[in-house]
Amino acid sequence: MSDSDELKILSKKKQRLSLGEAIRKKKYGEKEAKRKVTRTMVVRPDGIEWPEIGIEKKSELMDLLKTLLQPMKLPSRKVPLNEIRKVGAEKRGEFRREWALNEAIKVGFNISSYIGLRSSVALGVNCVSKGLESNQLIGVIIEKDVSPDIITKILVPIAEVKGVPIIAISGLSATFKEYCHMKCIAFGLKRSCEGVSHHFRPLFDLIESTTTDTDIIDMSSEGMNERGFERSMIFLGSRTPEDVVRKTLLDTRPQRI
Repeated sequence: MSDSDELKILSKKKQRLSLGEAIRKKKYGEKEAKRKVTRTMVVRPDGIEWPEIGIEKKSELMDLLKTLLQPMKLPSRKVPLNEIRKVGAEKRGEFRREWALNEAIKVGFNISSYIGLRSSVALGVNCVSKGLESNQLIGVIIEKDVSPDIITKILVPIAEVKGVPIIAISGLSATFKEYCHMKCIAFGLKRSCEGVSHHFRPLFDLIESTTTDTDIIDMSSEGMNERGFERSMIFLGSRTPEDVVRKTLLDTRPQRI
């Protein structure tokens, strides 16, 4: 072998870098290459239990829901097709909401009360998940009859980690559709509902009183193995089992429903 054919040996620093990291450093620069990368984990839903309640409590909860949801029901008015065609497809959702509010004002609907109630609750899986993350919620109700059930069941351990009472019932979606003209499989109460005179305070009291003391998820290392939590890849750096589960659940939020 001639001198010109002498093999080049990588420096120790480059040897420590993976091929992907070396390429990223060359392409994007030193700052981007040093960006901390996290690895995700797999959570198996078969170890999560539904936070169920008794038949009598469920009946009481549904009756209370039907009463409290009435002020959130906008008058049903369909938008004329010729008006919708004037608006671009990406803006039609917002246009329909504004149309409904304007029509409701015309028939004397209490819009200020409606807006106040809507701002005090979280509707939908994505909004409830974000509300739990940011510690904005004090109580959650989720629909059991969904497929796959992980869509709403993933909220159970998140609420458990945050110490928020959560109840799973069948018929939540149908109740919202009948009494609010909207689809909802996850319903969260924000901290403003803690007020003694708040409209949703009775619902919060009922959720809190019916929440059992049984553990929904075992956060210990042994419990993680027993319940079916398996690591597919680990986070970089040192983390406790609690941090791992907490980060996993927040990073695997389902899409908005």
